[in-house]
Formats: sequence, C-alpha cells, structure tokens
Amino acid sequence: TTTAPMSLTAEQHDDFEVQKVELEEEDDKFVTDLVEKAFTDEELESQGAAARCTHIRKKLNENLDGQWHVVTGKKFASSVANEPTFFYCVKYKGNGVLIFKCGV
Repeated sequence: TTTAPMSLTAEQHDDFEVQKVELEEEDDKFVTDLVEKAFTDEELESQGAAARCTHIRKKLNENLDGQWHVVTGKKFASSVANEPTFFYCVKYKGNGVLIFKCGV
C-alpha cells in the first residue's frame, strides 16, 4: 500500500483546499465525493453541522473498515497522530473538515 501525500481528488476541485490527506486513492475519491455531497445537500444543510458530521461518519463506517471520526466547522484547530492512509483534513468552501480513523 502506498500513501498519497496530498489528495489528488480534492485538489482537482476549486472548492477544496487540501490541508493534509493520507488515504488510499480509492478511499480519497469516496471521501471527497461524500464531503462535497454532505455540504451541498439542502436537507443536511438545514439540519446543521451535527447532522452533516453524523451523515459523513455513518457513510464512512458503512463503507470503509473501522470507526471513523468527523469534525467540521468554520474555525477549529487539531493535532492528531494518525496511522498512514487514515487521515483527511481539508477546507471545503471555507469549512474545515477533519476525518480520521480510530482503531481497526
């Protein structure tokens, strides 16, 4: 397995600003598409940030192994030690999005 130093998928979208992404290429595409859909879905938007995080986390847990954690917000800081290929941190239209896998 190889670790992508940056998100090749998110870099292709103008709305994404990559902070740090370490995911397998297939997972990177899945997560990037999931984040974009979660932020453009009108129903999730009306329910607020907690609903958006829950939606993303549930989809990750259903489709990728392990337990995933999701944080979104306009302003937050983080420091996370992570295993390679289990970390995703971007800004989408000014919203910070932090996703990481915890455990196996």
